Amino acid sequence: MIPFGVLLLAFALTLALSLVRAVWLLRRSPSTALAPLAVLGVTVIVLGSGVPLNLLMRAEFRWRAPGRHQVLEMIDRQQLAADPKRQPMEVMTLTLPAGYRHLSWDHGRIWVYQREGARHVVFPTTVGMFLEFTGYVHRTDGREPLPPEHYLHGSSFRSTIPLGGGWYHVATFS
Repeated sequence: MIPFGVLLLAFALTLALSLVRAVWLLRRSPSTALAPLAVLGVTVIVLGSGVPLNLLMRAEFRWRAPGRHQVLEMIDRQQLAADPKRQPMEVMTLTLPAGYRHLSWDHGRIWVYQREGARHVVFPTTVGMFLEFTGYVHRTDGREPLPPEHYLHGSSFRSTIPLGGGWYHVATFS
């Protein structure tokens, strides 16, 4: 999910450029001067609805799914070593090999933990200041994932979207 501040900045920049272009075009042809503002309005409505972001999230998930499956196989074969500096509570942090670091937006790190006898592997896509995150979670038994046992934000994720095959997109903040 794109942070609100980035969307706001993009909107402000697009609005400023559209207004400058509209003033410039107003001198040449008043009817075409309003076209950029109309395009901006439609863009804001489409982005505000969140539909393209959901489609982009699903497309990104499918595009990188083979790499994530390879990482799960590496975990099964115990080929990934835990990062001893980053071990809060029962969550194990694993640093991905160089060719796989693009799968996690937490500097190439993934999180692994057990809940209800099932392994959860988190590939974060955004990480906030207070252990808030969004990301893809694979739960080995295919059921809906749970956050770590002593998680700061409660006993369930705020948002859980099933993606199939034990995969979910989760968010701890809205």
